Amino acid sequence: MRRLVKEIAGAEKTICNLHLKLSVLMGGLSTIGLKNVKCVETYHNTYHHYHLEYFLMRPRIKKYITVSETAKQEMFDRFHAPKDKVVAAPNGVDREKLRSMVLKFGHGGEYVSVISVGRLSYEKNLIIPVKAFSVLCNENIRYTVIGDGPQRQEIEESARGNKFIRFLGAVSRQTVLDELATADIIVMPSLWEGRSILQLEAMAFDLPMILSDVPGLREPFCEEALHENETWRRTSFGYLVRTNEIRSYREALLDFFNNKDIVERMSRVVNAVSNDNSISKMIRTYLTAYEDVFV
Repeated sequence: MRRLVKEIAGAEKTICNLHLKLSVLMGGLSTIGLKNVKCVETYHNTYHHYHLEYFLMRPRIKKYITVSETAKQEMFDRFHAPKDKVVAAPNGVDREKLRSMVLKFGHGGEYVSVISVGRLSYEKNLIIPVKAFSVLCNENIRYTVIGDGPQRQEIEESARGNKFIRFLGAVSRQTVLDELATADIIVMPSLWEGRSILQLEAMAFDLPMILSDVPGLREPFCEEALHENETWRRTSFGYLVRTNEIRSYREALLDFFNNKDIVERMSRVVNAVSNDNSISKMIRTYLTAYEDVFV
């Protein structure tokens, strides 16, 4: 890896931007002694068992770029990173490109089309909405789950044979975009998130959202956490629900189904926030951070 970095960098000022834990360790060590190569780390969130690596590698990392304001605060709270070394560059997507990749927008059918996309694993928490909707989905409300993972069998069994809940498994990116573009609402029940690319892609299609009450998912909408006496909340963009409470998801979806006049208003809010989460804005922040490293 050191030979590769030297070959790419030559004598030019070079940024080695490292993501996730193993690449930080390998990249940081491989650039030792290369004075024209500076290491920048992109930090996502909730890195468990990361303290030792952080303290080992901090002399090599000249700047931490976090994918959200939530992750930035985590760098301060968990690792006590110097504030002048951390900058937030919230993830962004190319909204217009995504929209150009699909042929059809909007469902417009006789039923409400609900969708979730994610790895069928513990942290994505998809078992909760599947349990919630197993007694709710019918010819008027249909739920599509896209993804595969270690919990697939358990999650599918939680649907209790409801034929209006379909599991597509792992599919192509194009299929994911086509499904998002023609859904009515997305459900994201994660136990934690940084700045979810999936959320931003769903926002590019103006989808109202049912979001679990975690900081990373609330952040794009500047939404406060649920109060102690709230089971769920109707918001300007959709719904905020108790992360692990089945009833919260069920009641939120029923509210959406029974109040179709709110759908357009929610979509307009998502549209506005989506336009403010452009990938070009993220790129400008990265470039500024890179320039600061060599000042």
